Amino acid sequence: MLRLLGVIVLVILVSTFITYGLNRVFKKIKFIKYIPALITFIIMVNNVMIARSGKREGFADLAAIIVAMMCFAASVSGLVTALYFDFIYLKMRSK
Repeated sequence: MLRLLGVIVLVILVSTFITYGLNRVFKKIKFIKYIPALITFIIMVNNVMIARSGKREGFADLAAIIVAMMCFAASVSGLVTALYFDFIYLKMRSK
């Protein structure tokens, strides 16, 4: 369980840094920083649908749910970071 938590924290950090990097590179184009969150959300939905089908064998369904959890964490952290840069950071910077 501790390894899974460590991997999820690592995924959150990577997603946050990717969003931060996209924000620094593409300052004029605002929607670019939302793309990692959108991609990980699509992967998450796909893995949940695969796991719910139940047609795979062994622990493949469990692995799909774990990947979906990691993608959910990445999607939420990327979205929160992008919203932070769009709303809170700009207000703090303009003062």
